[in-house]
Amino acid sequence: LGGYGTEGDMSILMIMFVDASDNVDYTTDFNYVQGPDAAARLNITSLQFSSVTGRVPLGTVYVVLKVVSFQQVGPYVDGYADQISFVLSQG
Repeated sequence: LGGYGTEGDMSILMIMFVDASDNVDYTTDFNYVQGPDAAARLNITSLQFSSVTGRVPLGTVYVVLKVVSFQQVGPYVDGYADQISFVLSQG
């Protein structure tokens, strides 16, 4: 996840755990991964590794991943995302 130069534009990866009744469970503490803002990117255009771990809520039947980009300044939405993966492991 990343953004452009000194602009505060950024992206968030939303993680939605959905049950059999199509209800989204928002009770987990890892429902999103926030990309770096301009200060965290040292005011340069870049993508930075971001991750989150946790347990899939009981009753989940599918997961929806959604990237949302935000524009704070400038004429373009410069929140970036690349090489997104979602890994499940038993444990």
